[in-house]
Amino acid sequence: MLKNVRLLFAKELLGAIRDRRTFFLTVIFPLVFYPMVVAVMSQFGETERVRLDSLVPTVLVVDTSGDAALARGLAGETIAAANPQPESLPASTALAAPTKT
Repeated sequence: MLKNVRLLFAKELLGAIRDRRTFFLTVIFPLVFYPMVVAVMSQFGETERVRLDSLVPTVLVVDTSGDAALARGLAGETIAAANPQPESLPASTALAAPTKT
């Protein structure tokens, strides 16, 4: 029985190798195409990593309390601190004033 399976496998393999189109699409094309896809994807990934590394996150801290404790606490950080008045903020900025209970 194993001899029949081996014989059938050899016959099918020989038929696939004789057919140039099948041989090209099953052997040659993947050997060329897959490394090319991996190279292109890794290049995109490297480009995106460089772009993300060059971004500098910006955080805006709005202190409407008028207390200088926040500015003193952040004094050692490499940031620009400002204490704007709520009315100087753009209209599109939605801030809720803290409520005292």
